[in-house]
Amino acid sequence: MKLINHNKKTLIITGINGQIGKNLATRLIKLNYNIIGIDINNNCSLKLVNYQKCNISNENEIDDFYKELKKNNIVPDILINNAGIGTYGNILTRKTSEIKKVTDTNLLGTINMIKYFYKYSKKNKKIKKIINVASIYGYVSPKFEIYDKNDPRYSSEIYCATKAGIINLTKYFAKNFSRKNIIVNSISPGGILNKKLQNKKFIQNYIKNVPLGRLANVKDIVGPIIFLCSDASNYINGHNLIVDGGLSKKVFMIAEIGINHNGDIDQAFKLIKSAARAGADAVKFQTYVTEKRTKKKSPIFNILKSCELPFSSFKKLKDYAESLNLFFFQPDLMRKA
Repeated sequence: MKLINHNKKTLIITGINGQIGKNLATRLIKLNYNIIGIDINNNCSLKLVNYQKCNISNENEIDDFYKELKKNNIVPDILINNAGIGTYGNILTRKTSEIKKVTDTNLLGTINMIKYFYKYSKKNKKIKKIINVASIYGYVSPKFEIYDKNDPRYSSEIYCATKAGIINLTKYFAKNFSRKNIIVNSISPGGILNKKLQNKKFIQNYIKNVPLGRLANVKDIVGPIIFLCSDASNYINGHNLIVDGGLSKKVFMIAEIGINHNGDIDQAFKLIKSAARAGADAVKFQTYVTEKRTKKKSPIFNILKSCELPFSSFKKLKDYAESLNLFFFQPDLMRKA
């Protein structure tokens, strides 16, 4: 292992060869951190990184890694648990070996790294930090309509479960280490743009659900992690920082579409389109008429009664709404014709 500058903070990043890991390490080197990278590959392309091949799900390898640090008088200040994998496809074809592999990397590996980080740095009286990289799918369930069923990136149940586990591990260790000068937080990224893996249809479907109207760039995720590394976050502990462009905060919005009491649906098509553009999730139909108030100038809308639509008209409205990815509430407007 290379000699390090002990006047700088020393930071461990697992999964350094991944999309987030490489970009994060590059930025942190420029910010004057010593970087020690871990991954399962034989080497790392980043020249200024102290690199160690290590399987984080193997406790013996983790122990050897930290012993090597101790031998070189390296006491890490920050641990970023960035390594993670997924397995995709239909649950009916999921193999136990696949589930175990994801669990071993995402959960067992994270616990191993935290365990030995604490063991080998507890004598360091300075503030130390652990940052766990979770996922938005550890916080909310995926929107499956975003994915084609044949999409190789179709999110899996075990990936979501392990990322939810990381969020709760963060809360647990934040309290458990509260008197040991170790601050523990997690970050839950939303989807990151990667055109090599994401086709045009997926990107369009995904951004419809993001109020900011785009997928994240890697720098959108790296920036908040750097903030959690910095002294500016020293009073943040046990927090899961969600970085998803607002996807998880999007309100389930229902657009009530008024249909004239005589059953005219022409205006309804325009209103459905407007609702979709406004970010609605669903449409519900109701019958309205306008009438004048006696004491106020402006008209009001009063619910009158449900009108009956011919089945063909009802189906046209339903099909149009669903073509715009809007959930269609079954109204009492239909009659067989």
